[in-house]
Amino acid sequence: MSARKLTVFTLTVAFFSGAVIFSSCGDAPKAENPEPMPEETAQEVNINDLEGASVSSRKETIKKIFYTIPAPMEMASLIKSSGADYDSDVLNSVDNIENYITKKQQAINLGVYGADLSYTTMFERTKESLYFFSATKALAEDLGVGGVIDDNLITRVEANKEQKDSLLSIVSDTFWSLNAKFKDDGMEDYSALLIAGGWIEGLYLASNHVEGNDELRTRIAEQKYSLDDLVKLIGTYDNQDNLADMKADLEALQSVFADVEINKSKTETSKDENGTTVIGGASSVTMSDETLAAVISKITELRAKYIQ
Repeated sequence: MSARKLTVFTLTVAFFSGAVIFSSCGDAPKAENPEPMPEETAQEVNINDLEGASVSSRKETIKKIFYTIPAPMEMASLIKSSGADYDSDVLNSVDNIENYITKKQQAINLGVYGADLSYTTMFERTKESLYFFSATKALAEDLGVGGVIDDNLITRVEANKEQKDSLLSIVSDTFWSLNAKFKDDGMEDYSALLIAGGWIEGLYLASNHVEGNDELRTRIAEQKYSLDDLVKLIGTYDNQDNLADMKADLEALQSVFADVEINKSKTETSKDENGTTVIGGASSVTMSDETLAAVISKITELRAKYIQ
């Protein structure tokens, strides 16, 4: 692969998977020397407060919610580190891209393929990763947002690829550029569909590797809060008619997660010997085998619906 293509591939992995954008389960960003998260967590954000809010205020509220949605790359990393074996059968076939004719289908499956790209990359399956890279790029172009990844952006990523804080900022800016492009084209709601597609696929992949894996089981249970935040995020966009099906499906999944109990201790903030802010706090998760089975069944059903 040429150096230019490799750079584009690296950027796409980071951007579409959200790997370096946000941390999982509502904790602090995982960039080096992260800034502490606001004491007001995303779960405490009242979506009704967005009505009549200024553009900047609304943007910050969305960011608070978006910070709590786990990155598909993080889920893929956990799957890999747990010792699970690579399974190509659980991925969405790139041949299905021909079925995605509507903008809604393209946006959702841009997120799905981004999560699959994360998975194949984590397992160092270069050939398969290139297939999913091509699929994500093609869908981005179909949606009219392929130009967001321009030569200047690629150059910036290449120059800062070893600086996590800088890369965090670059990729975050890229998301908002994409969001702005969707908005300019009257398709701002497709940002939410992209995010939802990636989250659904990440949870689906995890569910296919959870057997005998307590760590992964805990992470799946923790998606109860992430799902709440995802539904709230969808509620911040204007074109709710286009998001109605997705929101209803995610709300149905919320009811399945209702029996999951997560008891969080008080978050404590401190500084280590290097002056870096450390945000800590333990939590306990209770999820029965029956609830886990129900979650797996429901996410499999939803995923099948959206990749057809």
